[in-house]
Amino acid sequence: MKSETNETTRWATPPEDFRYLLFERVNPERNEDRFYYLGFMPALEGLAIVRIYGRKGEMQRVLPPLPFDSLDAAWPTLRRCIETRLRRNYTIVQPREYLSGEIPQIG
Repeated sequence: MKSETNETTRWATPPEDFRYLLFERVNPERNEDRFYYLGFMPALEGLAIVRIYGRKGEMQRVLPPLPFDSLDAAWPTLRRCIETRLRRNYTIVQPREYLSGEIPQIG
């Protein structure tokens, strides 16, 4: 039970400089070699969450961007995506400061 609480509080607030996370799940026994890109970036009007996923080296799937006014407004959706990927055995591979799955300390 304690790990579930830790998992939900780990991503409770957004890091100030959050831009993207790249996840991967590699399991040769199950023929898995997948990635999931989760980004928060400027869009035509405001800011948007961008999600791209698929099998490495194959066709990528791009989901429609989700528009938001700010990182704080987008964070609940981003957090849900992050926690889902980690729960499904994806690991964070980029950027380097997030490799442990923990949010780096700010300041």
